[in-house]
Amino acid sequence: MSKPKIAYESCLAKVPIFKNLSAEEQSEIVDLIKVLKVKKGEFIYSAGDSKNALYVVHEGKVKVSRVNKEGNEQVIRVLSSGEFMGEISLFSNEEANDYATSVEDCHLCVISAASLKEHMLKHPNTMFSVMKELSGRLEKAEALIEETNLLPVDERIATSLINLSGKDDIVVLPYSKGDWSSLLGMKQETLSRKLRFFKEKGYLRLKGQRTIYILNRPYFEKLSNQ
Repeated sequence: MSKPKIAYESCLAKVPIFKNLSAEEQSEIVDLIKVLKVKKGEFIYSAGDSKNALYVVHEGKVKVSRVNKEGNEQVIRVLSSGEFMGEISLFSNEEANDYATSVEDCHLCVISAASLKEHMLKHPNTMFSVMKELSGRLEKAEALIEETNLLPVDERIATSLINLSGKDDIVVLPYSKGDWSSLLGMKQETLSRKLRFFKEKGYLRLKGQRTIYILNRPYFEKLSNQ
């Protein structure tokens, strides 16, 4: 890990728990940052490792996943620039039970949990920001569990397509279809079959492995109850 550079101060501006802090508080946190560069496919940490730092994605994408006893991977989330992981290390000394893998070459801003805890004791605003963000993540996790366990396959795909497309009708997947199917709680073969069905019906068009053109947005909005 190299010493922090001025460019990496932008890590703080991108992260919800830091962006509203005072200039003095942000300056103190900048001094705690170390930079970690990882190549595509490398592990940032693995199950069983000690969780002792907060990782902020500055550039690239990181996949957080778990592996069951049968060896099947379940993708929990995919992090992009400005998102972070490892916040549990601020409240617990438990070992990691998941894996963090770089989906592409990444630059991460790493802050020692011990150093950040010390900062939070001096600046309670940071602690409240972390707790607020954790609360929001818990709500999202509960919604994801509900979608995965209760919604039919078609509705899960439709909801994901609408969310990924934003206001546009173009989806450029930020991860592989294998990771997408895992996030949706289904096999990749099931996802591919459903996408072919939607294509044959004229509801969407596929281009390459990661680009999807939504041709009938009202259909997917109705299917996803949006």
